[in-house]
Amino acid sequence: MKRPGLLRAPLPGLLDADDPRPGRSAALVTLAVTLLVPGTTHAGDRWPLWPSEVTRLTEPLFAAENSDVLIATEASKLHALRALDRYPTELVADTLVAALADKAVAVRREALQACLERAVLRCIPAAITQWQAGATPDASVRIAAMRVIALDAGTTPAHADILLSALRDPDESLRAEATHTLARVTWPTGQLPRIRTALLGKLADSAPPVRRAAARAIGLLGPPPPAEAPNAPRFTDPAPLALARLLTDPDPQVRQDAADALGALGDPRAAPPLIRALETGDEAYVSRAMVIALALLPGPDVDAALLRLLDAPPRGLTYRVVAEALGRRPHASAGVVDGLVARLREETLQPHVFESLLLLGEAAAPALRAAESRGLEPPLALAVRRLLAALTPPTAAATAGPPRWPEPTDRDAWHARLAGPDALASAAELGKLSPAWLGDAATHALARDHGPELRRPWLLALAAATRALLPEADRVTAAHLARWTADATLAPLDRCLALAALARPRPGKPHPHVTATVARAAADLDPAVRACAAIETRDPVDFAGLLRDDSPRVRATAAFVLASCPRRVPLATQSLVAAMATRDPHPGVLRTARVALAALATPPTAPCTWQLLDVGEPTRQGAATIGWIDLTWQPTAEATAEPASRPSGPEPASPPSGPEPASRPSGPEPASRPSGPELLRLPVHPVGEHRWLLLPGAARLTPVRPAS
Repeated sequence: MKRPGLLRAPLPGLLDADDPRPGRSAALVTLAVTLLVPGTTHAGDRWPLWPSEVTRLTEPLFAAENSDVLIATEASKLHALRALDRYPTELVADTLVAALADKAVAVRREALQACLERAVLRCIPAAITQWQAGATPDASVRIAAMRVIALDAGTTPAHADILLSALRDPDESLRAEATHTLARVTWPTGQLPRIRTALLGKLADSAPPVRRAAARAIGLLGPPPPAEAPNAPRFTDPAPLALARLLTDPDPQVRQDAADALGALGDPRAAPPLIRALETGDEAYVSRAMVIALALLPGPDVDAALLRLLDAPPRGLTYRVVAEALGRRPHASAGVVDGLVARLREETLQPHVFESLLLLGEAAAPALRAAESRGLEPPLALAVRRLLAALTPPTAAATAGPPRWPEPTDRDAWHARLAGPDALASAAELGKLSPAWLGDAATHALARDHGPELRRPWLLALAAATRALLPEADRVTAAHLARWTADATLAPLDRCLALAALARPRPGKPHPHVTATVARAAADLDPAVRACAAIETRDPVDFAGLLRDDSPRVRATAAFVLASCPRRVPLATQSLVAAMATRDPHPGVLRTARVALAALATPPTAPCTWQLLDVGEPTRQGAATIGWIDLTWQPTAEATAEPASRPSGPEPASPPSGPEPASRPSGPEPASRPSGPELLRLPVHPVGEHRWLLLPGAARLTPVRPAS
């Protein structure tokens, strides 16, 4: 095998610095740089940095002429051919042609396949050599060679003759492949009659695979083109009658392919043999192909036959298959639609008739409206109205409005909403309303404890309530909430909801068991639970520790609490927030701390309650992965107002029960108030297929895009 004409001279020695000829070194340097710089290529092509790259890859193919390669196995040659897939055709075409002369059958077959995929016409002469009788006993190589020859059979008559001669090959697999190949070639109009005649002859082949291939090929070619001359003699296509004879072939797959081809031709002369074959009965998949082919043919006799088959399906057919075929009628006549509407009163046929009418689309609407105007039984009239609504296209785009919530006093309706698919959104809305019956209803629902999914909406309603709803003396519910808060087997969102419902602010000093539960949550191993504790804790030491937490999720949540629900904190905590706003390594903490620092001087003017925000389905993270989301934060009017002049440093802060300091030492200067929306990055909770943001002030947040 000769190596294709690539650059084979070694690179060392070309650039001789001592060469006395002027300009030679510079020219060679320019040539080398030009070859080393890749040019413009198509997508997916890889041009090598030097032709020796392809030479090195194809060394096993040229082992006979390369003294460095002593042994080249068939596997190494196949690997070399497959390694050429990433290079453009212009660079590897000669190598593929050379590989067609290899002694190994597998190598030649692989090279022919590569020539076919790349449509390399230079491979055709070598493919003809492989095809010729006696060149190789391997049928797979001859089949691959025949496919390569077919690349230009439509424009080269000699190559078309080779394909036609393959129809007479003794090997039935070659005859079947030749039949398939003839149907895949784009033939000129003048050659189509010759090709169709050859394929019609193969319908009588002794081998069933060849008859199947011939039927499929005729169906792919479709009906013959109309005569170009206006006064040309009328041509009657013999294909439908020839295919109709195969409807009684001994091989069921031949019968199936013949039926498919008759449907593709669409000749009405095929209707009688198809009807006879259907009434006789056949295998289920054969009868299905026949009835679908019959439905594609025109004519009122076809309409009547299909309706008869729907009334009494023969062997191999079912109501559903015939109804589907009726719905596939390309141009349904009024007789078909009226016949289907007339069968709506039959209980056995009614669901299948509705399916047919739905498939027919708007063509069935006039007959349905006429039947409705004549009067129908109430159940049938309702079904017809629904079907007409499905068939009538909308005249305007539908606009989604806000959900309509039940009245606050409609206890049963709210119970149904909390058990429905939008349970969490309904619970958040119910918490805003805080009706008088909510506390007792939640207590009874939590006492039954049917699992975290059914418990979750009631916990959210208690957490989002505008006032404390659980009685102070209800120690049983409080014990349940404390147990669920500490249960490490629950999802973080369920533990946070239990904590929020337990620690809902009440007038006066919180109960010791509530304070102890919040303190234990602040030291929990799960950062999501510690983040929720940052929202509920009133201990300045615990809160400062959470601002220094190792988890950015906890730090971002604690900083966001200061932004959404400003509280008085010690000067040391204010200095810590100022440091976080400038030096925290996490971008989510950094942004949130800046907003928190600006809001420290703004006392809250309304109760701070938990709110839930659906931020959409997970995109990059899985459903069980806690992620982050980018949101825009809309500050309140108080936060955007310019404060009056004041001394440098924020007002000293202290715990709620501590006294006000007499003097104010110098401290960090609060950041300027934002004048518009701020971009924040906050952690979210995955629940099912959605991610939720459970934080105070979530209503002032708008999702922007998933954070990386």
